[in-house]
Amino acid sequence: MWNEFLSVAIDKAGEEGLREKLQSLLPLVNEIDAYEKSFIRRINESKLARGEGITQLSEEEKEEIAEYDRDAEEINHEVNDSLKQLSSATEILRILRSTLVSEIKRREVELGYYHPAERGIGEEGIALYQSLLQHLDDVLTYARDARN
Repeated sequence: MWNEFLSVAIDKAGEEGLREKLQSLLPLVNEIDAYEKSFIRRINESKLARGEGITQLSEEEKEEIAEYDRDAEEINHEVNDSLKQLSSATEILRILRSTLVSEIKRREVELGYYHPAERGIGEEGIALYQSLLQHLDDVLTYARDARN
């Protein structure tokens, strides 16, 4: 998701320095993507390590989750298309920044529901998102200063 959105911003970056700053975020965005893809597996490994069984879902529950995943993919596609309609990278970055702030707040609240053994996994995700937020702020500052 973040990779696609960042790619749109890179495509919209008119100034080479801004494009380079945005491209420098790709490794972090790839790290976030890898974190998200490994999240469930890591939680399940933690549960097994402490002798707890992994969460078993009924076929109906699995289908419901699959439907949520399909909906999320469709929404991401629609958001990506909407971002492409914007005229500048900084507009896209401001939207991504706002989304990121909300995502961090949501994850911080959810962290209170984690088992202590998995808390580090959740904290890792928050740290990655906070790092991306800081980098986005740096890029936005650069873009503002470059305009002035």
